[in-house]
Amino acid sequence: MKILFIGSRVPWPMHDGGAIATYQLLRGLHDAGNEVTFFTFNTRKHFAGQEILDKYFSFCRVITTPLNATPSALGAFKHLIKGLNYNIERFNDADAIEKLKQLLAEETFDLIHFDGLYSTPLLPATDGIKIVKVLRQHNAEFRIWEKLAAAEKGFVKKWYFSRLAKQLKKYESRILARFNAVVPITADDEALFKKLNDKPEYHVCEVGVSVKEIDFNIEPMKFFHIGSMEWMPNRQGVSWLVNEVWPLVLEKLPEATLHLAGKGLKSDDELFEAEGVINHGEVESALDFMTNHGIMCIPLFSGGGIRVKLLEAMALGIPVVATPIASAGTIFLDGKELFIADKAEIFAERMILLSQNPDARKAMSNNGKMQVNIHYSAAPIVHQLNVFYQKLLSAHV
Repeated sequence: MKILFIGSRVPWPMHDGGAIATYQLLRGLHDAGNEVTFFTFNTRKHFAGQEILDKYFSFCRVITTPLNATPSALGAFKHLIKGLNYNIERFNDADAIEKLKQLLAEETFDLIHFDGLYSTPLLPATDGIKIVKVLRQHNAEFRIWEKLAAAEKGFVKKWYFSRLAKQLKKYESRILARFNAVVPITADDEALFKKLNDKPEYHVCEVGVSVKEIDFNIEPMKFFHIGSMEWMPNRQGVSWLVNEVWPLVLEKLPEATLHLAGKGLKSDDELFEAEGVINHGEVESALDFMTNHGIMCIPLFSGGGIRVKLLEAMALGIPVVATPIASAGTIFLDGKELFIADKAEIFAERMILLSQNPDARKAMSNNGKMQVNIHYSAAPIVHQLNVFYQKLLSAHV
């Protein structure tokens, strides 16, 4: 197939789940034998120079268009006054739409793949063109903001988050109908999207991982979290981990350390200052960080899709303690492949148990690695999506 893959940013470096999911699918579609053109915003915040594009994206043709999508308080206020959803409108760019129109006028593709909700403001460029259009939904965005609003204690933020959630729900419901097919990452998200709009065809395409076998030891007195701190659910969850859970761990394990890293994390962020907490800021290699800092903690209370870092950690054999939201959409069982808890006391107990019990760490490591290899290996997941795309084309000839 000749596929036009449309993104909202260049997925590099692969320090967050969204970038990993996009890059792996982009690469996977190429490896499956397709000719892939990647048309994407090159945002000011995540700008990738030509050297990066040549080195890491040489397997496909890349066409970028510049965009300053960095959020600001003034921008949010202006869109609030206009009654527009700021999250979406930041990616509504007339120059990019015109550039995409020109590409589609000059070249023919079999299928257009829109990757994530924030690529959909480019959809008007495809108006009037008879072609199969697919939307891959990384998350149910409106649900994220609903949960953020529910957890927020401040009145102004709570009201604003609720407003964003309502706007996003309306937008997502409307936009789904403009695609021939929608590709959610989990069955739970599929059910949610079908309630919003059951017009498109649906195919669940989970995030796949492919991690090489690495020999390393789990340091039982170290715990860590790595994730993008530009994503509000991560900031909310890690704040809970540091302030509510970690003091309980230190009572039993006074020598333990909690290590934090991630995109957009500033090493002097006061939100994460506490005894025994070491803030590494942005790290060069997520893999090196994960294999050198013990047991993984994923404290999420809002979000959707699958946490890619969870899959990566388990594929490496790293024991994990996570909240139910962090493990949602997976087949993993509490107490077998990982520990699941959403109360601070229980979350801390599970961290302490893994630290003190080498047999529990070993069993969880082996079970988790086995299940990831069976159910979340990247190649077969992309193959199934490729087959689905071929069937779509056959049905719409």
